[in-house]
Amino acid sequence: MLVMLTALVLLGGCGRVVPRGGESIVASAPEPRARENFEARELLPADLDLVVRLDLGKLRASLGGELPTLAELPLIGESQLDAITKTALATADVVWVAMRVSDFATGDRVIVAEARDLEPPEPSRAEWLRSPTEVPGLHRFSARARPARDGTAEIYVLGRRAVILVSPVEAASVRRVLALGPDSARPEPEARGLASLAFRASSRIPPVLRQFPSLERLALGIERVGVTLELAGTELSLDGRIVCVSELSATKLAQFLLVFRDAGAARAPLDGALSAIVVSAEARTVSVRWNVPRRALASLVSEALAWDPRSGAPLATPSVPTTTLP
Repeated sequence: MLVMLTALVLLGGCGRVVPRGGESIVASAPEPRARENFEARELLPADLDLVVRLDLGKLRASLGGELPTLAELPLIGESQLDAITKTALATADVVWVAMRVSDFATGDRVIVAEARDLEPPEPSRAEWLRSPTEVPGLHRFSARARPARDGTAEIYVLGRRAVILVSPVEAASVRRVLALGPDSARPEPEARGLASLAFRASSRIPPVLRQFPSLERLALGIERVGVTLELAGTELSLDGRIVCVSELSATKLAQFLLVFRDAGAARAPLDGALSAIVVSAEARTVSVRWNVPRRALASLVSEALAWDPRSGAPLATPSVPTTTLP
């Protein structure tokens, strides 16, 4: 079910009008904010419609050595990070990754790594140009050579608190947010639990989705998604809220999730854990609740990492059961 919710988000790049990557979007005027209260994740621009938050400290404590390194996550891929920046990311407590659902293959993204005592990078002056910003204590390093699209064009360092990595297409958007204030329309996951995500539907549909008309129709009915994962004792608790464009869309989505649950309830490695999923629809909102034994946590992570969302190709044999859509 975790994989299914993630897949619906990744396939659901549709809804209202949102511009292409790197272009400014119309947003309400930001509220005045004291600069001393600046948070690094405020730089995430609204033109990136999916934000995933990972509490690496809690995940490491839960998974231990089974947790992949940050550079191994498909969400980040092989972006061209220098060794110093990789070290800073490895010491992060919490990481926020903002992406564009319809453009995973391009690598457009903004990554925010936060910690109470982060190892700050010291980019080479021969390769990076350092400059001050509007925020006291926040410094910008701009690549002197033109990076690949999925590389890093700018690095922002906020003392030992945070590092922000910006791909080339998003550099202008981040500078705009830095100058004008946070985008009120940006997806903002809840800052709790092992992980959380927030998704806001956009106007562009990934080409892979057009190959599956039933999934395309389901995705067209999604407006926004919020998911949190928390660990309570021996159980992992998933709480999902999917807001649809209509009550009919919510009903059809709930029916599909129930079919998915029943189709995979008895298969390994979850051994019946899917049967504990509770799906309900009220008005335009589909709620998903799932308490799964802690022993299945590593299996869930493996399933989530069994495919590459940037290319749409599986990294291993797909484990999501085949279902008949309502």
